[in-house]
Amino acid sequence: LASKIIATQPQWHLARRASELVEEARSYRPDAEALDRVPDAVDRALELAGENDLVLVTGSFYTIGEVVL
Repeated sequence: LASKIIATQPQWHLARRASELVEEARSYRPDAEALDRVPDAVDRALELAGENDLVLVTGSFYTIGEVVL
């Protein structure tokens, strides 16, 4: 249901790489992007979002802990 998917990875030694996640995401959204740093992914999502759009960040506490608004 998402109009855009941006895969990323937290700076944690057991995290899956963004490049691996984006390959799976592309089966749903061929235009999915991968950014290695969580703050960069959030910035990109906010850049793409319209005024009334929702930006949803999912993942582990490690991922959420790196979100900077």
